[in-house]
Amino acid sequence: MSVVTISQLASDVGVPVDRLIKQLNEAGITKSAETDEVTAEEKKQLLDHLRSGHAPAVEAKPASGRKITLKRKTTSELSQGAKSTGRTSARGTVAKSKTVKVEVKRKRTFVKSDAKGDDAEKLQLEAEEAKKALEDQARQREEMEAQNEARIQAEKERLKAEVEEREAAEAAKKKAEEDAEKQALKEQREAAAKQARAEQEAKSQKKSDLGKSRKGKKSSRPGDADDSRYREE
Repeated sequence: MSVVTISQLASDVGVPVDRLIKQLNEAGITKSAETDEVTAEEKKQLLDHLRSGHAPAVEAKPASGRKITLKRKTTSELSQGAKSTGRTSARGTVAKSKTVKVEVKRKRTFVKSDAKGDDAEKLQLEAEEAKKALEDQARQREEMEAQNEARIQAEKERLKAEVEEREAAEAAKKKAEEDAEKQALKEQREAAAKQARAEQEAKSQKKSDLGKSRKGKKSSRPGDADDSRYREE
């Protein structure tokens, strides 16, 4: 999503809302409530701020200031059991006992909790986690944009191919229709010319036949006159 609320972004990057608001303000992005929206440009600005090293860093603290060592020494006496000497007296057997001093040393070290150091470490960890989450989001956004661009380009090429194919089919159809029309017109002209030639030939033949018929009639008339004359004589 290009625009998200601070609450959503904090949930995505895994940092508290108040800490994210503080980081945004440190990056120069004025925000105050978890319902405020964060744009893609503002997320990039925050990521650049975290990458630039402006986030709070952890300062090393001397170990000696965080440790307290308590030493304690106790001394006690331990009596060993009495042993018989083998000598007797009027009161009976004489017994002797021995007392031994025992010294016990105890040493205990306490680690002093450095609240400021712990807070700095926590803030540094949160900043790094937020930076990593924002980097992941930026990478995912770039991948999605690249995929969308590839899909758009593929769709453009597909539509272009469809248009070219349709235009080629229409051009081929139009050419076929024109060729068919030309062929039909040619055949009509040839048929008309053939018919005209046939009619002309028929007229010529009829005229020729008529001329021959007339010549035949003229040549037969003188003979008929001679025959009639002979019959009269």
